[in-house]
This record gives sequence, C-alpha cells and structure tokens, in this order.
Amino acid sequence: MTQGVAHGGRNVIQRVVDAFAKGLGMVKESGSWYRHADSLVTILNLQKSQYAPRYYLNIAFWLMGLGSEGFPKENTAHVRIRLDVLLPEAADEITKLLDLGSGIGDAQREEGLRALLNSRLRPILDRTTTVEDLRQLELTGLLKGAAIRVAAREILDRASGRP
Repeated sequence: MTQGVAHGGRNVIQRVVDAFAKGLGMVKESGSWYRHADSLVTILNLQKSQYAPRYYLNIAFWLMGLGSEGFPKENTAHVRIRLDVLLPEAADEITKLLDLGSGIGDAQREEGLRALLNSRLRPILDRTTTVEDLRQLELTGLLKGAAIRVAAREILDRASGRP
C-alpha cells in the first residue's frame, strides 16, 4: 500500500477532511463540501497540487444575497481563503500535514490534521453562519489574506458602516 492511500483509493488527507466536513454537517457535491445557512453557504474544497503530492484546503463563503446558487464552485465564491493563510501562525504545520511527500507517517498525519482542523478551523466555521458573522470574522483580521469579490466587499463594508 502506498503511503497515504487506503482502501477505496482515498488517502489519509482526503479521509480526514471528509470526516471533518461530515462532522460539521456538511454535504458533499462535485468534490466540495457545503453547509447551507439562511444568508451564507460555507464551502470546503481540498485541492490537489498539479506538481507534487500536496494538497491545499480552500475555505470559501457564498453570500446568498448575491445569488441563490445551491452548490457554487469554490473558485466562484464571494470570499475565498486557504487554510494556511487563514491560520498564518500554523502555516508551516499545515503545509507539512497537507504534503504526502513530507515524510510524516499516516498515523501522525491523521492525528495532527484532525487535531488542527478540530481545534483551529472548527471554532471559526462554527461561529460563521451569517453575513454578519463573516463581517465579524473580517473585523478580527482573520480574513486579511482572503480574496473578496467587489460585490461582497460592498456588502461587508455596508454592514460595518464603513464608507
């Protein structure tokens, strides 16, 4: 068995992210995970590098006020950020955990990735279910490195009273 790959062809990174998303009550559609709330769709997308056995975990938010897309593609979402950018203090650890070529054993990778997702990402996602929550996330600086579309920027700024 190749390192990271188990029965069914899902590697340890894919299995941990799948279990994490299921634990949040997310639904899988076309390779991404979705959580629908009244005003916001949260998207998790595990992207494989074209060049190495490495992954990136993309987190995105679709504002329902800008379109009632049921399962929007992560790359069309209004607010997008990678896990290592969202949590810059853990970027090195995230990079190693999401790289199957980093020399970490499957058990250690699984334990480390599961712990990081549950202790660091889950609290952020649990408290971000509305546009107002997203605005608060931005005000705390957590979305500092996010790609935010102009229409979403206008809504977030309007909600905060910024000019």
